[in-house]
Amino acid sequence: RDRAFRMFTALDNEGRGFLDLLSFQKALAGACPPAASRACEIFHDMDQSKAGMVTIADFEAYLMGNYGRITGSLTPGLSTNAAVG
Repeated sequence: RDRAFRMFTALDNEGRGFLDLLSFQKALAGACPPAASRACEIFHDMDQSKAGMVTIADFEAYLMGNYGRITGSLTPGLSTNAAVG
């Protein structure tokens, strides 16, 4: 959980406690260029409430693979190694 929190904090460049699509795209481009081309897809998979923001709980669920049970997504979870660059 601590690692997920550190990763989320690194992506949350503005320190708002959530990620929106634009900030996630920018952060991913810097932190994990190979995944940046799939930023929209990854973001929408993580955004469980479909509110246009990803919370730490959404992020953790995605990393743990729980997103598929919640959203029906077929996209694999973001690797914890890939997200920190």
